[in-house]
Amino acid sequence: MAAQFRCVDAAVIRVAVLSGSLELPPWPDLTGDTPEHMREWRIWLARVWQQEALVEAIEVASPLLARRVEDVERHAHHGTKKAPWWNPLGPVIR
Repeated sequence: MAAQFRCVDAAVIRVAVLSGSLELPPWPDLTGDTPEHMREWRIWLARVWQQEALVEAIEVASPLLARRVEDVERHAHHGTKKAPWWNPLGPVIR
């Protein structure tokens, strides 16, 4: 049976709390899709993903995004150049 949706007079707010400060590396160049660009993106994402507090917050707020980041890491270690859902940074920078 297909899911049915209906309007209600309610709202859902999704919030993740991260206390303290983050030391994020500078943004990589997001203007291209060459192998070098993808390598830079993976390096940036790996550096960001080393921050346990951030990882925990993202895992709670968006388990799908957390799985995608883990998939990027897995593909990078297995030498896969491009995964079907590439660009991995799209959801991160929104």
